[in-house]
Amino acid sequence: MLNEMQKNEVVALCQKLVQSPSTSGHEDGVVARLKEFFEANGFDSVHVDKYGNVIGCIKGSRPGPRLLFDGHIDTVPVGDPNAWTHDPFAAQIEDGRIYGRGTSDMKGAVAAMACAAANFLRETGRDFAGEIYVAGVVHEECFE
Repeated sequence: MLNEMQKNEVVALCQKLVQSPSTSGHEDGVVARLKEFFEANGFDSVHVDKYGNVIGCIKGSRPGPRLLFDGHIDTVPVGDPNAWTHDPFAAQIEDGRIYGRGTSDMKGAVAAMACAAANFLRETGRDFAGEIYVAGVVHEECFE
């Protein structure tokens, strides 16, 4: 069960990701925000590959299995922003919901995965076997 601080962390990261437009091929803003989050939360390494995917890694204190949390960070275009009830990039919260392009597909899930890994790191102090990876991948909307 998440405490209030952990819930707020997920919401804040989701909002930052939604506030960064990221149509396929233009995911740099989301990559920068995820990279910043990984670095600020003690991930052992952060890598951006030649395609633009961002991968954060947390290493446990002992050898063991590797676990990958993976989600795409690109979105389809907004179309006419005036046709939206809420600004597609404001990440406005209303009635307990965050509104904006990519919130449910899948910036919210990526924020939750990144925060879960950071929480696990804080709670275990790296006293676990294996490695945890969180990847924000690009170009899903146009290639899958």
